[in-house]
Amino acid sequence: MFKLLSISKLILTVFAVLMFTSFPAASLAQDHENPEKPVSNILLLITGDEGTRFQGECVINGPNGLENIVELEGEVPQEQRFEGAEIHCSLTQITADGRLDVKLTRDGNTSRSRTRGQDSTINIRIR
Repeated sequence: MFKLLSISKLILTVFAVLMFTSFPAASLAQDHENPEKPVSNILLLITGDEGTRFQGECVINGPNGLENIVELEGEVPQEQRFEGAEIHCSLTQITADGRLDVKLTRDGNTSRSRTRGQDSTINIRIR
C-alpha cells in the first residue's frame, strides 16, 4: 500500500511539473521562431541597358509586422533607399529591348537578379 501511494504521488508531481512548465516553453518556442527583426537601411539599385523601362512594387516589412508598399515605375538607372526589417520587390520590364539588373542590399547581405525582355519579371527578397 505504501508503494502504491508513493507511485501515485510521483505521478501527480510529474503531471503538475509538466502542466506548469509546458505552457511557458511553448510560448518561448513560438517567440524564438518569430523574433522581431531589427530595422535597418535597405538599398535598391535598378540598373541595366540605357532606355530600359520597368514597373512594379516593393513591400517593406517593418517592426511588429507593419507593411509599407511602394509603387515603382521608371527607367534605369534608379536608386531607392528604405528602412525596414525585410523587403520583397517584384519588378517587370516593360520595354521590348534591354536588360534589367536589380540589386538589394541590407546589413551587408546582397541579393541580385537580372532579366531581359518585355514582360519578364524579377522577384527579389532580403530578410
